[in-house]
Amino acid sequence: MITTGQPLHAYDLDCINSPIVVRKAKNKETIELLDGSSKTLNESYLIIADQNKPLGIAGIMGGIDSSITDHTKSIVIESAYFNPKTIMGCPRMLNLHSEASLRFERGVDPTIQIEAIDMFTILLNKIAGGENGPITSKISEKHTPKNKTINLRKNKIKNILGITIPNAKIVSILKNLKMNVKENDFGYQGWSVIAPSYRFDINDECDLIEEIARIYGYDNITESIENEPSTFINESNRL
Repeated sequence: MITTGQPLHAYDLDCINSPIVVRKAKNKETIELLDGSSKTLNESYLIIADQNKPLGIAGIMGGIDSSITDHTKSIVIESAYFNPKTIMGCPRMLNLHSEASLRFERGVDPTIQIEAIDMFTILLNKIAGGENGPITSKISEKHTPKNKTINLRKNKIKNILGITIPNAKIVSILKNLKMNVKENDFGYQGWSVIAPSYRFDINDECDLIEEIARIYGYDNITESIENEPSTFINESNRL
């Protein structure tokens, strides 16, 4: 999780009545969690479940019934993307916060789930040995977020930062940030930019300009103060 930003969860395979499903909790459905607490859920919460019981609250914490113990011989690894809106606010309502929930609330890369599982199994096999089973993947392309194309205008950069940054420097900054950059009108007007999947914080033109300013260096942006003539009215003249 620290390396990739992708939270994972491990279940004891022998404690699961497969197949595993993702569904909304039933009203007043209960689950015993890893921290020893018991939570009563409703349809506001997304859960991971088998055919008989909930296994965990999606994106927040797993249940004790399918947890890893000293007797565990086979495990199932969950690597998922959850829409931040689905998780947001749920940990607070349950008074239950975890490192995973913090990350899911803020957003994770929706394309890195299989890579994270591969990295985990490499580390696990190196330390403990074992044999890998198949990866079962289910992706809804309709619901997978995709970063939109943002129109970045040269004059907007100058208006906000107050300086003119050379075209080549702007393009270099954006490409070094792994952004897809396409010139509009040979760069005279600006560029069409698509941020990489893990930069879900880039949503509009101002976000791009902020990144340019950060990399270009705030110390290189000259401070300027605009002076405008002021008109003062002597109120005593109105008496």
